[in-house]
Amino acid sequence: NGVVSGIPTVGGVRGWFAVTATDASLCSQSQNYAITVCANLEVVPTSSALSPVRVGVFFSTAFSLSNGALAPTITNVTSGSIPVGTTLTTAGVFSGSISTPGQYQFAVAISDAFSCSAPPRQYSISACNLALLPQ
Repeated sequence: NGVVSGIPTVGGVRGWFAVTATDASLCSQSQNYAITVCANLEVVPTSSALSPVRVGVFFSTAFSLSNGALAPTITNVTSGSIPVGTTLTTAGVFSGSISTPGQYQFAVAISDAFSCSAPPRQYSISACNLALLPQ
């Protein structure tokens, strides 16, 4: 009947299979197909508030996928924008030195080598000029 069905038990798997169709005249045609089972992926860190940073001080943090994502991953901003003076690499490294104090909000999406992806996650980062002085 041409139906491939089932309930995957393991994510992050790519399988190959061949389908052969034969008509009433016994003419047949074969085709290879790939199927990818994506794990229940989640963008990490899971906290939406990133650690605050000081204006003009270099910082670095990394975004990644949980639950069996297959490298390499591709990371991008789907809404908002990262602060001027920072970069977000496709590998998920968010770093730089923010030059203007403020609260910055953006959403990050990540997909893995099989194009499995997690829903975008909203993040915020605060940059401030204040520093606690030792007493």
